[in-house]
This record gives sequence, C-alpha cells and structure tokens, in this order.
Amino acid sequence: MVETETGLKVKCLRSDNGGEYIDGGFSEYCAAQGIRMEKTILGTPQQNGVVERMNRTLNERARSMRLHAGLPKTFWANAVSTATYLINRGPSVPMEFRLLEEVWSGKEVKFSHLKVFCCVSYVHIDSDARSKLDAKSKICFFIGYGDEKFGYRFWDEQNRKIIRSRNVIFNEQVMYKDRSTVVSDVTEIDQKKSEFVNLGELIESTVQKGSEEDKENVNSQVDLSTPVAEVHRSSTNIRPLQCYSPVLNYLLLTDGGEPECYDEALQDENSSKWELAMKDEMDSLLGN
Repeated sequence: MVETETGLKVKCLRSDNGGEYIDGGFSEYCAAQGIRMEKTILGTPQQNGVVERMNRTLNERARSMRLHAGLPKTFWANAVSTATYLINRGPSVPMEFRLLEEVWSGKEVKFSHLKVFCCVSYVHIDSDARSKLDAKSKICFFIGYGDEKFGYRFWDEQNRKIIRSRNVIFNEQVMYKDRSTVVSDVTEIDQKKSEFVNLGELIESTVQKGSEEDKENVNSQVDLSTPVAEVHRSSTNIRPLQCYSPVLNYLLLTDGGEPECYDEALQDENSSKWELAMKDEMDSLLGN
C-alpha cells in the first residue's frame, strides 16, 4: 500500500524480534523484495524509540477514551483504532505541525464528520427491515470510523453486534455510561403511551371504585335493623332497541314526499291540486 500510494520503495524494516516478523516466511519475502531487516536487541526498546513512543501514546489515548465513555475492556481495539484515526488527523511536531493525513494523501483534511467517541447515536432502520408501525431508528453507540468501508461504526447493544451506517443522529452530550438514563426516558415515554391508550379502562375502574365507595357509605348510614319495604317491579317486558339500516332513512325521506316529475304529479291522488299549483307558478314566471 505504501509503494502504491506514494510511489516510494520500502528499503528498511526495523522490528523487535517478534515472531510475526521472523516466522511464516516474512524474512524470505523481505529478502526477495530487497528490504533490509533490522532487529533490536532483546530488552532494549529504546533502539526502536519512535515506534515504542507511538505505541504508548495510542495506549494512553485509547484508555482515556474508553474510561471516559464507560466502555468495557472488550472494546479496546475499537478505542485504539479511533485514537489512530484522530492522531493521523492532528498536527505533528516532526512534520512542522502539519497534519499527517495531508502529508500522506496530499488532500485537505476535513473535521466536520468527527464525533465524540461512544456517544449515543440514533441509527436509521431501513424500510425493508421494519414494518410501517415500527420505530424508524434504534439506539446505538458510536465506536469508530470506516476504514475499508464507508460510514460510521456503531455498537448495537440490543443485538450485541457492530453495525455500519451513515444515516444517523448523534447526541454527543450523552455517553455509553449514561445509557441507563436514555433507556429510562424511553421507558417513561412508553408508559405514558400505555396510560393514554388505557384511558378508557382507567375511567371505568374509577367509576367502579366510586360506585363501591358510594355503596359502602350508604350501607354505613342505613340502620340495618330497620325493615325495608319490598320493592315491586313491573312485570312488563322491556323490548330492546332495534338498530335499522341507514337505507331506511332514505326511504323515509322519499316516502310520501313531493313528486319528482310531471308524470308522478298526474298519478298522485292530489293531481288536480298539483296542476293548479303548476299553473300558478307558470303564470308567475310569465308575468315577471
């Protein structure tokens, strides 16, 4: 990758005698490519001071980021990757405070996409992954930037997996360690919705409770030793209300009403009166 992007050849590689640089054919590969290998003496990391110092810097920054967010140690690799991404976009003293990414790529670095590590994020759910009544987003936590793939990387705690997305809303004021407050807010909203939906049941239970209390108050005020006159109820059967079709409303409006045309008026039992009324109306129209 170095040779492809810069056009420069790798001439020397210094390592700390790690097995990954000695075994597995790596030494043979370097010899075939004309790359000189330098190995430091055991127990003397100062011979490779630049790399050791950068490893320390990455470790310290990743630890600070992880502890500030409240992440468990299992996310140390994500913290290191994010710390590396940020260091490469920061000023470097050996490069006269130039940005490392600009020196490497020759392109201007933008910072508008940078977000607080492990802040609460609301990731959009694609329409094909949800129904029309489901939520359009889910709560995740930002854990890094894309490398080979575009988009941000998020920890989906509910499904216990890492996902990628670019359609997201960040809440950089709330961190992973504060997730309990976010969950409690969502739960409170659900409870309020449930209370709103069950409003009818609440009213019904209140009425029943009030009726029972009224009965108790009446029973406490009445002397049970006093004989109560027998109540005689009517033996007439109460007919239930009948619901008719809306079509009957139209029939009631048309039944017995005015004729709709001349032929119907002549066939009516009051045809003579209808003819007289029509004649008066015509005379009135002609006179005016």
